[in-house]
Amino acid sequence: MEAFCGPSSHDALRACARVVVGVDAPLGYPRAFRAFVADPAASGLPVNPAAPFVDNPLAFRVTDRAIAEGFPRKAPLSASFDKLGNPATVAMRHTWRWTNGRGPLVDLGDRPNPDTPAVIEVYPALSKVEPRRAAEATARYRPLLDGLMAGTDRYDAALAAILALGWAAGDDVFVPRMGVTPSAPGEGAIWYPTHAEWRLPNMP
Repeated sequence: MEAFCGPSSHDALRACARVVVGVDAPLGYPRAFRAFVADPAASGLPVNPAAPFVDNPLAFRVTDRAIAEGFPRKAPLSASFDKLGNPATVAMRHTWRWTNGRGPLVDLGDRPNPDTPAVIEVYPALSKVEPRRAAEATARYRPLLDGLMAGTDRYDAALAAILALGWAAGDDVFVPRMGVTPSAPGEGAIWYPTHAEWRLPNMP
């Protein structure tokens, strides 16, 4: 995750105007999973074991399924069942603290109050030449990542920061405007480049 003003402490984030934080981790759990944890007896419709894994409503959000459909080479991880769970809970905790309980932004037209940091969920892997952690970013990003090694936390944090900057700037030329996946309330939104040159190659 990355911010755009001063040190990344809680107080600094709250005090800084027009801060945008791009978080490379899920910022919410599926609604069906939250209902299941609250009351397993009232967890909704049973999961079809023959359905594709991403259709499991306890494991994946609407926005995760949209990513899986649009980017079939990059299968999403589940915050509720995969090893992603620990960083997801940390990211969620910090997001709600930084935003005074407002949470991440999910509406394309929703720009933050200058007194409150904007937090968006980004997916840097969609801006790499291959759908794997150690891959380099697509060519349009590389001049912005000079001196950083692909596959490291610093590299991915810098790419997440560029995505957040693109969302804030709304610039399709230098840094891309972000596009939001279709989402239902409570299911989150993942922001990624709308322009194909900034995005994982050979994707629809």
